[in-house]
Amino acid sequence: MILATDYSSNESSQQATTAIVGIVIAYLGASLFVLDKNEGLSAGLVLLLPLPVILLQMLQMTWAVAVIRRAKSAELVEAELMKRTALAARYESGEIGSVATTSVTDISHPRAKGAMKAVGLTGQLPYYGFYALTLAFTCFAFIQAAGGASMNLLGTSDRLMLASFGALYLALFMIFAIAASAGFGIARPRNLVFAGIGRFALVVQIGAALAALVGLFLQFVQTADPTPMFEYFTIWSALGVVVFVPSSMLLDSLGLEVLAMTAVIGSTISGLVYLIVIQPANGLGGGVLIQAANIVLHYVLLLLCAGCLVFSHLAFPRINGVNPRRRRAAAGLATLAFPVVYAVVVLLVELITGSAGVYQFLRIGTLSANWAYLGMFLVVWCGLPYLGVFLRYIWHRVVLCSRWMARRFAGE
Repeated sequence: MILATDYSSNESSQQATTAIVGIVIAYLGASLFVLDKNEGLSAGLVLLLPLPVILLQMLQMTWAVAVIRRAKSAELVEAELMKRTALAARYESGEIGSVATTSVTDISHPRAKGAMKAVGLTGQLPYYGFYALTLAFTCFAFIQAAGGASMNLLGTSDRLMLASFGALYLALFMIFAIAASAGFGIARPRNLVFAGIGRFALVVQIGAALAALVGLFLQFVQTADPTPMFEYFTIWSALGVVVFVPSSMLLDSLGLEVLAMTAVIGSTISGLVYLIVIQPANGLGGGVLIQAANIVLHYVLLLLCAGCLVFSHLAFPRINGVNPRRRRAAAGLATLAFPVVYAVVVLLVELITGSAGVYQFLRIGTLSANWAYLGMFLVVWCGLPYLGVFLRYIWHRVVLCSRWMARRFAGE
């Protein structure tokens, strides 16, 4: 009876998810038709079009996770019953029972073997394709709104509206990605929401994510600096802090911790370079918004990211097992991929288009004169996590010493 109930519930949930997908596809078709035939739509209305798609996607994901969890529950009950029969061996091999079906319909099922892996892939592709379609439609709506006749990207109010919708959709996609990763078994949720994170570490990590989001918001809204914001290394680092630091706090994933570590190191070094080299030469900028953006992204975020390196696990991911020190060092070296890829892309763009990058020391004609500075950059990048670990050790010793002295004076 339990298995029959689970199978019946799964069929209902699968029908519901299929109906949601059909609704979304119909909505997308109608939206694209409206955008094509009505070029005079207001930018606000165009930016609202992805919202129903995202909400329906989140609902579809919830039903899909319910199917997966219910299938796992039925499989556990069925496994206990099959152990007591003569068909146990065939069940374990996946020839009969729910193991033969959930390996196809469950995108997180680990027991698919041989040709069943290819069959299981066909069950996974609709999930990923549907979610990728939603993301693509959202990006398309933003491009249409930004290029529409009613949008003035030189006006602060229109940029403010675009940034507000961008922050809303970024938050929704992050909530969806974290929930889907945990629900589909892609990454395990932490036993407690902020397990293993101290109070001060919690404050600096949340503060860093919020400061990065505010800084990105201000940088996009300002109109004093005409340089496209995504040419700046600071912007990519701050975006990484916004996305990966909260994700690494909620999901137990080594990959997310390495990405969060990369973003935190990048924001710290960006702040140091701005503080030591750029700000003394150029000042804070020529407008209130650009000054506020520079203060948040290069001063406030610098302090909070430095706090993350000292007080949280983001100086090095929590790696256990065989040779943890060597694996931590490998994770630290892996973070170098971010600045290296950024530099390669900037130089390739300059080589192909002739448009030089925003940083004078990262241009084809000045590379030979700046090798020493680039080498120093790599040394500082690799050394920051170790400096954070050392300062954390000193901090712990100071705390222990102060507690010991407090207990001793209290005893006297």
